[in-house]
Amino acid sequence: MSTTNIDSSCCLENNNKQECTPSAKYTEVSQNGEVLYQSDSVPVEITATYLQPRDTIAQRNAAMTGEKTSDQYRAFNIPAKFDNPDWWQGYSKKEPNPLYRTTAQDYGAEKPNIHTMPTVYRTQSSAFTEHLGKCGIYRYQGLNTAIDKGRFIDKY
Repeated sequence: MSTTNIDSSCCLENNNKQECTPSAKYTEVSQNGEVLYQSDSVPVEITATYLQPRDTIAQRNAAMTGEKTSDQYRAFNIPAKFDNPDWWQGYSKKEPNPLYRTTAQDYGAEKPNIHTMPTVYRTQSSAFTEHLGKCGIYRYQGLNTAIDKGRFIDKY
């Protein structure tokens, strides 16, 4: 079985529209010249391959540098856990099956380094939460006088 494309140049040379048939983009022809299949679109077979990482997560996480974030970046008043990325252990302990591995898993399994740690730490005030704990959540105590609408509209 061979694959050929039909060219429409014969229609241009003859200038006779009755003799010319519209050409298909894809045609399968048998050994004896019979047309087996014609289509306006070309069938495509898509395959994907997975690229293996250079090293395992355990090897990447084992490499401790001892660097501090404040050594490379201007950091002001950040907690010690952000200044020392080696203190973080990461999330992944076992290697997942590489067939089902996603890029998000690759990124999330990486141990933090000085370039991914925050250089600014802005604390949040807990005044709103404390006030809410004392007083409770606001609840509307008014009287509802609106007419309830049914789920179904009567035709009659």
